[in-house]
This record gives sequence, C-alpha cells and structure tokens, in this order.
Amino acid sequence: MIESDTNYSFLIGSMSHLTCASVRALSDRFITDLAEADRDHLFAELKRDGNQLTTEPRLCAYTYAFGAVREARLRRAFSHLSNIFAQRDVELIDYGCGVGLGALVYHDLLLERGLPLTSVRRITLIDPTPRCLERAALHARVCFPGAELRTICKYTDELQAADTTSDAKLHTLHIFSQIADMEVPSIAHLADTICAGLRGPNYFACVTPFCERALRGTPPADLFVELMDPDEGRVTVENLAARRFVRGQQWTASLRVFTKEGSHDTPPPPPTPPTDPTPPPSPTPPAPSTDPAPSPPADPVAPTPTAVHAPPPKSTLPIEKEPARQVVDTERRIDEILTSLNEPEEPEHIRQLRNAAESGDAKAQNKLGYLYDTGRELPQNDAEAVRWYRRAAAQNHAMALYNLANHYLSGRGVPQDTEEAIKWYRLAADRDVLPAMNNLGVIYASGRGVRRNEAEAIKWYRRAAERGDETAIRNLKKRGIKV
Repeated sequence: MIESDTNYSFLIGSMSHLTCASVRALSDRFITDLAEADRDHLFAELKRDGNQLTTEPRLCAYTYAFGAVREARLRRAFSHLSNIFAQRDVELIDYGCGVGLGALVYHDLLLERGLPLTSVRRITLIDPTPRCLERAALHARVCFPGAELRTICKYTDELQAADTTSDAKLHTLHIFSQIADMEVPSIAHLADTICAGLRGPNYFACVTPFCERALRGTPPADLFVELMDPDEGRVTVENLAARRFVRGQQWTASLRVFTKEGSHDTPPPPPTPPTDPTPPPSPTPPAPSTDPAPSPPADPVAPTPTAVHAPPPKSTLPIEKEPARQVVDTERRIDEILTSLNEPEEPEHIRQLRNAAESGDAKAQNKLGYLYDTGRELPQNDAEAVRWYRRAAAQNHAMALYNLANHYLSGRGVPQDTEEAIKWYRLAADRDVLPAMNNLGVIYASGRGVRRNEAEAIKWYRRAAERGDETAIRNLKKRGIKV
C-alpha cells in the first residue's frame, strides 16, 4: 500500500533533498495558493467532518495546520536518542502514523548527525485510513529506499501481537504521536499487544500536547508508560508549556521516552483473519488502567481523537485530531469538497438491518449501533451509535450493555461519566460479558474517575479469569495471584 502515479508522488520523487520541511512546504504551497474564502471553507469542512483525511486537499490542509507542531514534538523526543542508538541497525514502528512524520523526522535526525540512512532496516506504518497510509509509505520509501516496508491498515483496537512484533536483531523505535487522542481501553489493549511481541532492545517515544491544568486521573501517556512497565530509571519525562517549547509559538509538548528490553524468543504466529464483528466480542481494549485488558464493543469500537489548536494566518483551523476512522476509496477533487453532495442510497442489506432495528430486533439494533460507531458502512456518528445501543440495551442485549458502557467511559456521544459506565458494565457482566468484568477491574485498579480499590479490582479480575478471560488472568498474575 503506497501512493503512486499522482502529482504529489512525482513531486516527492523529483526532490533532490527530501526533508520534513520540504514535504510540509508542498502542502503549504497548495493551501496558500487557494483563495482565502476557499481555504477557510476547506478548514471549516475538515473540522465539521472530524478531520476525515480522505482526499488530497484534506491531507494538505491537515499537514499545513498541524505538520509543524508535530514535527517539533517528534524532534524534541528524538533528541533524547543517543548517537549509539542511531548508529545501530534500526526498525521504526509508527502507530497512528498519519502522513508518516515519524519516519521523516528520524530521516532528518540521521542527516543532521551525519549518520547513514541504511541503518534503518525495517519500517512498519500503522494507520486505519488508507489515504494516510499510502502517503506515509511514499514518504518512508523515498527517505529509506533500502528498508523493508510494511503497512498495516488497522484500528488500534484490531492490532495483534504479530502486527507489532519487533526483530530481536534490530533496535526498535516505537513512535506514538496520537496516544493523547486514544481512549483508555485502547491504550491498555495497545500496551498488552506490544508487550506480547517485544523482542530485543526497544525504545519508545510518546509525544502529545501538554495540558497545564490538572487532569482527573492518570494522563493517557503516563498510563501507557505504567502499563509498559519500562526498565527502572530509563524514563525521560518533559512537560513544556506554551512559550517554553518553541519560541514565539503557543505550542505545548509532553514527552515520554523510555526503553524496555524484549525477549529473544520466536515471534508469535501471524494474526488470524478477522471474523464477522458481531458478538461474541474479540479481545480488544479495556477501560483505564495500570493493567492491560481487552475491551472491544460487540462489534469493535473505533477510538475518537482529541484536540490541539495551532492556527495558521488568516484561517480558522480544525481541531487537531487523529486521522478519521472511515474508509473512503475514491479521491474527490477540490471542487467536490467545496460542494455539498447528495448522500448515496443505502445498500439493500443496510435497509433490511435498519427495518429490523426499527421493528424492535435487539440484535439488529446493536449491529446498527456498531456500524455508526465504527463508520465502516455508515457515516461515523457517535450519537446515533449510542441511540441504537441504548435501544438494544433496554432489551438487555448483552453486548449493547457493554457497548453503551464503553461510550460512557470515553465520553463519545454522551457526557463522560465513569459511574454510569460502571452501571452498564455491571449489567453486561451479569450477562457474562467477560471484557465487561475485566474492564471493571481495570477501572478500580487505576482509580481513574473513581476511588482506587484494589480489592474490588481483584474481585472482578477473578470473576473474569475463572471464566477463561486471558487478560484478566494476566492482570492477576501481575499481582502474584494464581488462578
């Protein structure tokens, strides 16, 4: 999966000296050449549609708006990598890679230090948006033509250990520039998945905006560090407020850089093909935690991004969010972005599903909620997802109870309310939904949104573990409790 035969790919390929700045300059040129009214319209539409990066103009607008601040954060994080690391044979794994800024900034670092580009042997790019992934792969291929290149078009919730397994013969740099946008359950699933595939020496660079006001509970990046349980004394923490990060800019940065040694065992087998996303659920993310735990919806929920505002001159910019979680295969021109299009007619199977849901079929209601939740066959809409989950939950549909709890926990489509999430998780647990039991354990273990209660956490972990939940079993083993 790589962008080719486009004007952009020819421009990138023709550059004699590719850098992160020269890549951003292409997007800057496109945006600044637009009439001011068209530029503002594009940004307003991008903001309205949740930063769905499905077209060339939107990719350019997003890079123009947020490329510089994200480059600055990555540069600061990579500055903590020693020359000894950069001189090793390296693998890059970029989670939520967007347009591939992680690979571009590492490429610049090697050039600035006079180190060989051939030290990068393998690059793994992970993003759920095909257009982003294609562009990131193009940037990575031009920067590191000799490296093995893998692209994984998945949501974080769908990753398996084989997707992120590092090579024991290489030094692996894991790059995270979207972790502040992730829900707590997804963070726990991500940490669990990465730990299962760690091989050899591993370095982690997490970059996020810095929030100067006190947050309730553990910040996402710190929660991820806790879950990864890095080597003692090897965590670098920087929190840089506005005007302390980049002079003359209102940007902020929160950095977490750490190391963790992996095993030298044989890597796990490749992931099995996905099955129909209807219940029973496959293990995915849990709720808040210092413990990894799966927690997909009946049909897996896609995480929703958060915000940083970095305004360009004379434009109203969109809120900074993770690239959209909706797959769109066809490219639309700029004039199509600036014109309202009629929605296509729903396919027959969607109409039948909707009719069944309207008639009161709880399973159809839950499935319709899932389609709105993930945006896979219907436009992503948290409010509609919650509406249909709630209708199914009113009929005690087990997975709808669980899915509704996930939305209250993350605050998508409803005000964030941990107590309300606990209520729905308990109802789902009473109907033997194992991830709901594990998530209750995670909530009480982390104390995010509630008073921390280790005894209550162990109670729920035991209940899930006794029914065979592997994540709950691991959470108990971390506490020295055998099942």
